[in-house]
Amino acid sequence: ALKAFSKVLVNAVYNPDTYRSLPQTIEYFSNLGVRHIYLNPDFSAPWTESDVKNLENIYATIAEQYISHYLQEDPHFISLIDGKIAVILRGGYEPLERCRMGKGEFAFTPNGDIYPCERLIGEERELHCIGNIHSGLAPSKIGCPSTTNEVRNLECESCGLKEYCMTWCGCTNYFATGHYNQVGPFLCAAERASIKASLHALQVLESNLGGCFYEHLGGRGLFNSSQAKSPTTKLHYTQKEVSL
Repeated sequence: ALKAFSKVLVNAVYNPDTYRSLPQTIEYFSNLGVRHIYLNPDFSAPWTESDVKNLENIYATIAEQYISHYLQEDPHFISLIDGKIAVILRGGYEPLERCRMGKGEFAFTPNGDIYPCERLIGEERELHCIGNIHSGLAPSKIGCPSTTNEVRNLECESCGLKEYCMTWCGCTNYFATGHYNQVGPFLCAAERASIKASLHALQVLESNLGGCFYEHLGGRGLFNSSQAKSPTTKLHYTQKEVSL
């Protein structure tokens, strides 16, 4: 695949049994020549409090790997880090990046059923199906009105990281808590760990390289790993303070 295509993107989904091996997973793909690595947790898995506590150390190790590859002039795109760096540089998630399930985002099954998100297909049809292409959308379900657009967790409102956090992902919330707008403890811990690791990587590399993340502001996080060993373009930007 690496010989046939200009880019090969790999997605590794991890769960409580495998997340400790994420640093080794990255190096495994790196040694094969893969430079675009996506890491996504199984939000429906039975994560424990112990897993949540260990997650920060695992993500911190991944950040050090990310930094090391950059300093060796062999940058890797690692979604867990690059995605959050882009969000940090922009001062938070933009409106069109946030979940619009049932309003601006739809998924369709072969028989024409309409769902607010492709991840919910096959999960409790009566609850999630919002219509059919032959009969139209069910007015009572448009925009998933069984819930509001506001996050139920009151602690999220006072959190300094809320603009950088995926509290708005309806299907992720559902798999964790059974509600589109209620955030589970794992997502909270994973997002906090990811933001902290990414901010560390950004600060270290900006300090050592003098500015190398201009492409993230344009939503092109894959650019650096596609241009490995190319000269780094500097950019001065105003960065909002991220309070951890």
